[in-house]
Amino acid sequence: MTRSLLLVSLAAGSLTAPATAATPAPASTPGAAPAPMAAAPVPASMPLAASAPGAARLPGTLPALGAVPAPGAVPALGAVPAAMALPGREHGFPQAAVKEPGLGPAVRSISVRPAEPVVGPKDSVSLVIDVVARGAQGRNGVTVTVEPGPPPGPVLSSKPPVEDAPPPPAPPVPAPPGPTPPRPATGTPAPAPGTTSAPAPVRTGAPAQLLPRQAARIAAAPAEAWETWRFLPDKRLNRFYPAGTWTVAATVRGTDAKVTEYATFHLRRESKFTSVRAEKVQGGVRLRGSLTRVDPQGLGTYGPFGEQRLHLLWRRTAESDWELVGRTTTDAAGAFVGRVRARPAGFWRVRFPGTGHYAAEVSRIHQASR
Repeated sequence: MTRSLLLVSLAAGSLTAPATAATPAPASTPGAAPAPMAAAPVPASMPLAASAPGAARLPGTLPALGAVPAPGAVPALGAVPAAMALPGREHGFPQAAVKEPGLGPAVRSISVRPAEPVVGPKDSVSLVIDVVARGAQGRNGVTVTVEPGPPPGPVLSSKPPVEDAPPPPAPPVPAPPGPTPPRPATGTPAPAPGTTSAPAPVRTGAPAQLLPRQAARIAAAPAEAWETWRFLPDKRLNRFYPAGTWTVAATVRGTDAKVTEYATFHLRRESKFTSVRAEKVQGGVRLRGSLTRVDPQGLGTYGPFGEQRLHLLWRRTAESDWELVGRTTTDAAGAFVGRVRARPAGFWRVRFPGTGHYAAEVSRIHQASR
């Protein structure tokens, strides 16, 4: 009977020993058949084997633990629980509360064309103003004013250049699969094991973060991108506007800040030489003529330009560089006379270096005549 119960328990797949000490085996009776040996005591917390599916489990048994990892192996952790994930947009603070530095409104450059406008007695000049800025918001994110006079602060060209915002990291570019090594031809030994051929060159286009500067503002451009704003003032400059220094003020308005930068240009009136000639005299050459300017009173076209320093220029041949060989000054009527010694041959001209209100001018080229 005892032997039959033992076989039934083993067939069920699990055997649990009592928690108390094992019962000693009964003493063998002389002449009787040997009794089966009892199993060694097993702790109640360890099953002998995993129960087969559908098999009945004896009361008091535990489920199987599965495979035991090999010594030294690290068991896999599996997926990270949701409670351990870092907070994203739906958890913690909103991303709008974090503002990246250096992305506020800024002006990189202000350019004016023509850079040195000159007006004559009857003509006028149209300006083209380009402002390269970032961080502008709205249709009127950048505005420009043009006024005569010096700027109220330092000009933009005297300041250190504005640094660009760091570009976002480029996504990794997967490397193309390596070329399949060709099969060796008949009689050609196969490459030795472990050797690798040189990788094939990877064709890449333009860098992902290199974007061309745009000539006109695009509404969908990001706030940190540089944009070119072009302004065409409807008023043309003429002789009746003040000559001298003019100031261009460019203002960029962002979401919560604005910045204003300044640039300057000089509006000058035209000057002009008349009746210039070069004459050979004993021991040298004499240059004479008159210097005029646009009438500052607006009563006529040109008037005399007195008390102005002039440069006398000479060169030996048509391919030579001009040399400064003398100076002279105009009188109250704008007339001048200059003499240069020991240079009878060559080519001559007179240069007016200009002032803050009147443009520089050079005369036509002359050869000395008797």
